[in-house]
Amino acid sequence: MGCSADVYPLASQFVIDGATEPQQGEAFIAEVAKLLRQHAEHIDADSLTRARNQISVRALRSLEQPAKRMEAAAQELFTFDRLREPGEWLTRLQAVDALQVQRVFQRMLASRAAVGLAGSVPARLKEHAATLGGA
Repeated sequence: MGCSADVYPLASQFVIDGATEPQQGEAFIAEVAKLLRQHAEHIDADSLTRARNQISVRALRSLEQPAKRMEAAAQELFTFDRLREPGEWLTRLQAVDALQVQRVFQRMLASRAAVGLAGSVPARLKEHAATLGGA
């Protein structure tokens, strides 16, 4: 299981992916939905600190790789129309509070989701996934 987020000025995506046996698919989707709802209701300080640390470490490690630095620079130019000062992103990250994170999860849950299934997928799971996608 993993997740990623791409944030751009006009559109963004939050992707959660996982691989399960077909008979575990419904339970997987139900647990993911439960976690998303929990984050929309409450973000505890420890979780927020842990998330900030993970994001910071990942970003700092990527600076050690020239290709990642070029990719980040290009993304900043497209997103912000400029290269940000070193540490500006870290300052902004530290300023994010739990209520802001909750609001993002609330907006995500209120929007239409795209659910993709691959492999041997039972019909019941397809129907359940369609309800999550707002279809």
